[in-house]
Amino acid sequence: ETVRWFQVLCTFNPLTYITEAMRGLLLTPGPKTPESIPLWICFSAIGAAIVIFGFIGIRGFNRRAQD
Repeated sequence: ETVRWFQVLCTFNPLTYITEAMRGLLLTPGPKTPESIPLWICFSAIGAAIVIFGFIGIRGFNRRAQD
């Protein structure tokens, strides 16, 4: 049975990229090491999430602060 919908849903979760980056940094490369998402993709996704959620948070804070 395929779980493609779940894989697509997980691509929008920033925690997926944090855990994959941790795995890629902590595990030593070897023949039995599970494949991980490349680090440049992980860091790009984490950076994008910081920018997007930071913008949303600052905008929401400014709206509440002006009341």
